[in-house]
Amino acid sequence: MKFSEWFKSKWIETGGLITQSTAARILETSDEYIRQISSKGEIKKYYVPENKNKKLAYVSLQDVIKKEQEMRSKKPRTQKNAKQEHVNFSAILTPKTAKPSPETTKN
Repeated sequence: MKFSEWFKSKWIETGGLITQSTAARILETSDEYIRQISSKGEIKKYYVPENKNKKLAYVSLQDVIKKEQEMRSKKPRTQKNAKQEHVNFSAILTPKTAKPSPETTKN
């Protein structure tokens, strides 16, 4: 199976796939934490079939969003984190080298 076919089928099955580092950015945590929670089964990890040494893996975007909501619900509600509840995913998912578009910089 070609990568593009595999990725499309897994995207539909999982509600989206993202890299572990993108998941860490969304959850505002480390890549190591993502590896830990994926090994515990809290978020699902998907390996690219042609990848023999299993270094290239994606995680379910849907699982990451659920985890983010779970983590947020456990935090005590303060004015500071109440302002942070709105997550701008387009800003998070944009590569760090890209210049932000005017739409993503408006508040």
